[in-house]
Amino acid sequence: MTARQNTHQDAAALAGIWLRKQCQDPARALYVYHAPGQLDIGTEPPPGMELADGRRIMPSWTIQQARDHIQMILRYTPYLTERRPA
Repeated sequence: MTARQNTHQDAAALAGIWLRKQCQDPARALYVYHAPGQLDIGTEPPPGMELADGRRIMPSWTIQQARDHIQMILRYTPYLTERRPA
């Protein structure tokens, strides 16, 4: 699997996580966080992770818009550097 395929799959998975979290609290500001080999969506960075992009994933977006936004972020985020092949 290529890195580009990984970003497509990872963006789709993160968009699903975003949708679940955003539906629980529509006013919550959600962002993409990363660490080598890890990604997450949340309001605050989990331990050992940092903000991948300062732009909020907007609550009014469709899941496709969120996925496209996340995929753009992942293209410039070095999260794949420590990923081990499956």
